[in-house]
Amino acid sequence: MVQIEKIKENIGKNFKEEVLFGKCKEEFIPDPAGFVVVHVDHKNGKLVVEHYNYKRQIKVRITGEDAESLCHTLLERELVSRLDHATYVGRELQKAEIALKKGFRYKQDKSL
Repeated sequence: MVQIEKIKENIGKNFKEEVLFGKCKEEFIPDPAGFVVVHVDHKNGKLVVEHYNYKRQIKVRITGEDAESLCHTLLERELVSRLDHATYVGRELQKAEIALKKGFRYKQDKSL
């Protein structure tokens, strides 16, 4: 709550705190930039992201040791164009990073 109080001080009396409940989107909307497949390479200690077009042709393979750097690379190369897709990929890469560090099996779209 300390951060909220600082925000209220900075914004002034017009600050209105709003409580919202998260919800999942109801329909899948494909990203025009393509789709990604996330893998964990335990042998080499790497995360792997493969980017495909909708003809199922691989366009690029990106490897790294952490989710953050892979997310930045995907954005920098404009391999994701929708915010919902970017947040999904970020969640999957974070799960993959945890699996890599903890030695867990990782399967995209499944719980750890």
